[in-house]
Amino acid sequence: MATSEDSYDEFRQRSYFSTLDGIRAIAVLFVVAVHVDDSDVLQWWQGARGVTWFFALSGFLITTLAQREEESNGSLAVRPFFVRRAFRIVPLYVIALIFTLLADMLVFRNPATIDAWASYWPYYLTMMQDIPLNLGWPNAPFGVAWSLAVEEKFYIAWPIIGFVVFTVARRLQGTVAMVSVLTFGLLMWPDGAMAKLSRPYLPILLGCTAALLVHNRRYYRHLIRFVGPALLVVCAAVVLTPYPVAVRSSQLYSVVYPLAVATAVAVFALVPKVPLLCSAPLLWVGRRSYGVYLFHGPIIKFLGKLGDRTPIHREVAGGLVFVVGVAISLVVADVLYRKVEHPLILAGRRRANRHRPAVNASS
Repeated sequence: MATSEDSYDEFRQRSYFSTLDGIRAIAVLFVVAVHVDDSDVLQWWQGARGVTWFFALSGFLITTLAQREEESNGSLAVRPFFVRRAFRIVPLYVIALIFTLLADMLVFRNPATIDAWASYWPYYLTMMQDIPLNLGWPNAPFGVAWSLAVEEKFYIAWPIIGFVVFTVARRLQGTVAMVSVLTFGLLMWPDGAMAKLSRPYLPILLGCTAALLVHNRRYYRHLIRFVGPALLVVCAAVVLTPYPVAVRSSQLYSVVYPLAVATAVAVFALVPKVPLLCSAPLLWVGRRSYGVYLFHGPIIKFLGKLGDRTPIHREVAGGLVFVVGVAISLVVADVLYRKVEHPLILAGRRRANRHRPAVNASS
């Protein structure tokens, strides 16, 4: 584990954070678990928190790589950044959208869900599906896609706000100010429509803040002194502990938990290799987590319907749905990763490089 003063230069040279891919793998497994309705054990783990981890990871990685490109090239090339993001996200999203629609129409045939597609289509096509879902619209047919809408808006706004509007000298202060205003609004008006729509951006902005802090040599040297096995265990325990409803329903939790997640992401990013998180199976899953996230919904739903017809204990059925659902989702995600996702990521980088050389974006 690197703790010397010169570890800062080693950290700045890394363009791939294997520990964060391991966290990404655990996050997507948590998300799958929360969609298995027939298991109280899986629900107890509060898998919806996995989305918070994804948000913090996005903020941290995008900001880290953008800062390195800025230092290497003099500025962040915004247009190539958009090109890389579009090639990374849009193709698989469109395939998943069509797949989910066909599954609802041809397999599940729920009239309410099919009717809901007509209402949701404009939002799915414009990446605005987080708006009706956070405002309480029922029967969201492609429910997991709400988080992609949040991230897409972040990808559009953050390069401009963080790397064009904010100067290098004022970037950290500006980001902290944004976090402070958002936190104040969430604590003062927690039930308003604006709070529901803006709450998901808190872990993203906290991830950005963490990236800005560790990018700074002075802050890095302060933090690296405390990084060790004990701190890693504490961070993991705080992030993974299932909290009671009374805690999770408090407004303070909605602010403190994202802060804990962003802190954990930064701490784990400072460690070149954590054996468990950097194990080959977790890294393999982590690289395919986007496909698993997009396609697991219809798969889990189909297996759940089969489980309802099976005369076995509810928890056993739920466990089987989870295990088989993860396995099938990984097969689908792997095929798409090799045939669609990874080739298009490379194509996006090549196209972006025509405009301006950029840092290798591995997020």
